[in-house]
Amino acid sequence: MQVLVGRAISSKSELNLNVIWMVRNYMRIVYMSEADALNEIPAVDRAMISITEPGRSCPIGAGWGALLHVRFCDAEYDQEMIDRFAYRNKRFIPEEKGFPAASTVTPIIQFIKGLDAGISELIVHCHAGQRRSAAVALYASEEIACSQFSRAKAARETMNVTVYNLLKDPSSLKIPKVGIIRRLLDLIGK
Repeated sequence: MQVLVGRAISSKSELNLNVIWMVRNYMRIVYMSEADALNEIPAVDRAMISITEPGRSCPIGAGWGALLHVRFCDAEYDQEMIDRFAYRNKRFIPEEKGFPAASTVTPIIQFIKGLDAGISELIVHCHAGQRRSAAVALYASEEIACSQFSRAKAARETMNVTVYNLLKDPSSLKIPKVGIIRRLLDLIGK
């Protein structure tokens, strides 16, 4: 195994790139903003995950070894929030709001697990290159079993926790049927 050495920094914007170095299979994982991603040059040994908001697309061109477009908002929620909605007889359906959900992260999981051995670099971008892309890049580095990467701490500090948790376990957030929690609480007198 070898640690790859990156290319020289050619622009001021590259100073802002959040890089996760990977040791296994000579893969490099980078997360960045959409603006920086648009300046990347496609190649057959490079893959990209493009994350945009619902209803928006990013004009990422052809020529990538693998390319995945996904759309979801940079929103966070947890089981407590879901349960509060259910308590008020309201159903919380993340997909309807454009929030990250099991259905939006499953293609990401399949994409990462299915990356060809010839892919030497995975680029993940979202609008600002801070939260959604950091969560996906961190998950990818763990999925590919990398033990050394330089930006893991930065990714953990800025990432979208909901996206990361859903990537780790898509069934981690349970959406109850409307009113069930309210009826259960009424039964126990709360």
